[in-house]
Amino acid sequence: MDQATIDDPDEPQRKAKSTTLRPRLTIAVHPDGDRIGQSMWLAPTAARRVDLLSRLDGEFEGRPLDDASVSRRPVRLVGDGKRLQIDVAELTMPVFVDGRQLLATTVLSAAQLEEGVALRLGRRVLLWLEVDDDAVPDAPAEFTVGQSLLARQLSARVIKASATELPALIRGATGSGKERVARALHALGPRKDQPFIAVNMAAIPASTATSALFGHVRGAFTGAEGSSPGYFRQAQGGVLFLDELAAAPLEVQDALLRVLDSGEIQPVGARQPQVVDVRVVAATDADLDEEVAAARFRPTLRFRLERLVLHVPRLVERRADIPGLFAAALREAFRATGQPDRLLTPPDGRPWLTPALVERLMRHPFPGNIRELRNLADRLAFEYGVDEQAPEEAIPEKVQAPAEAHSAVATPVREPVTLTREQVRVALVGTNQNVARAARLLGVSNPMLHEFLQRTGLARRGCDVPDAEFDAAVAAASGDLARAAEILGVSLRSLQLRRGRR
Repeated sequence: MDQATIDDPDEPQRKAKSTTLRPRLTIAVHPDGDRIGQSMWLAPTAARRVDLLSRLDGEFEGRPLDDASVSRRPVRLVGDGKRLQIDVAELTMPVFVDGRQLLATTVLSAAQLEEGVALRLGRRVLLWLEVDDDAVPDAPAEFTVGQSLLARQLSARVIKASATELPALIRGATGSGKERVARALHALGPRKDQPFIAVNMAAIPASTATSALFGHVRGAFTGAEGSSPGYFRQAQGGVLFLDELAAAPLEVQDALLRVLDSGEIQPVGARQPQVVDVRVVAATDADLDEEVAAARFRPTLRFRLERLVLHVPRLVERRADIPGLFAAALREAFRATGQPDRLLTPPDGRPWLTPALVERLMRHPFPGNIRELRNLADRLAFEYGVDEQAPEEAIPEKVQAPAEAHSAVATPVREPVTLTREQVRVALVGTNQNVARAARLLGVSNPMLHEFLQRTGLARRGCDVPDAEFDAAVAAASGDLARAAEILGVSLRSLQLRRGRR
């Protein structure tokens, strides 16, 4: 059977609608907290057309920004080839890009647009600007993990995969939302009215894992005073979600393979196997290449599950979703504390959620992904919910980016010319080709590192990969675009955008 992965292109859809890469603005901070996450498409960067952005100019889901702190005189955004020019002439309102105030017309390169930049207007509005693919439709209300390019692609693939009966393997880092994807496969599929049983394999002792999954009969072992159905029979007719699959003992992996091949389980102590009708959905954040090489994971089970792979991107790969997810978590936390309208700011008031605080969030690596983001929202709501504003100091030290250019005492920044090519290469490899994270690691500003990379040609971008090399890498990665990006030495996001240009 052909393999399906989350990163496979949907060919019929792409033939039906031509792909156009365009800059997209997403509201990251607004006095009306309900507007956080709304977005606006700009003209394609290849088109010489001007977009206006002001208090009354611009359409974020049909509405302008409409905030008194934003000037009526517009910022002019001009597409120029693959670049975007920001014209702030005649403006009295301060405009900042990545914390640096613009004092003259500024041009953002294609690399900066792919990486994403924070655009602050006045005192109370922060926007996130990055290039996107408008051929990928918005996620439906039934299942959405955000409206970034990667989130929309994930939603589309989950909806498509929910209609199948294939076993599925969900790959993704810890806290990225793998169980939510599994629950969506169940809720959107034909088994939605049947059980969904979630099992954390890492929490089951190896000595009892077989019994826990497949059940046992009375007297099967010492202490078995009664029979137990096991998780498979509890999930009969529905979906069994096996989280942390790589933690399963080898004998359990062998038994799982038999179930997937035959549809039968063998309860401990039973004389005859039993037929079960269960869709198996597994998840892991482990490197299965390493697990197989170390003989800790059966390659046959991996091949059986990888007929359908769903890759859940890390939060830093879809930073446009951070403000909306953070605001949603804050609203939930504030409802629990009896302040459901805490993110709504009076016309002349100060917003509780400040642009400076959210800019720091947008640059945080979030090793804990969405789980870490929600935990941070809970803490801020609990500790500072009654304050006029959430202070920037509320963000833990590890979240803080290097000192902003507009701060009173800025951290000295090394010029890129003092770096060696080897230093930059190592930093890019260590951050999975993430330029913003590499810049922080090297102690230089994001624009400076972009200039260095453009001048030296050191950083490879997905759009520069020849078609034959791209196809070979995707084939070698079994269709997993995240693994293909590692093979090619480019970022996952740039490879996603490069595919959009084909």
